[in-house]
Amino acid sequence: MDISLDSEQLRVLNWRASNKDIAGVVGPPGCDKTTVGSALAVKMIAEDLANRVLLVAYTNAAANEFCWELCNILGGEVANRLCLRKGNEKGVDPYQFITVNQPLTSWRRGS
Repeated sequence: MDISLDSEQLRVLNWRASNKDIAGVVGPPGCDKTTVGSALAVKMIAEDLANRVLLVAYTNAAANEFCWELCNILGGEVANRLCLRKGNEKGVDPYQFITVNQPLTSWRRGS
């Protein structure tokens, strides 16, 4: 796992992971929202705090950033096995490792 969080990001990450409600990570550009959101998703799955995590982004570019961050944290092969990218295929980064628009009914965790 290649990730570096400062003390405030770790505090927010641990607080959100211990809270059962919906988590929203908001802030200005460049404040590592994508990194914290991706790390939170991985932590929740790895620590059995959730069976599934939905990461939502307003734009295709932001969704691509989530995909790249998940690949950075998990590695491309693992991210492709565990993650699913939905959305307009024209906006998807063609170099990302995560499967795009695979039917949800055929997707299984780890398959």
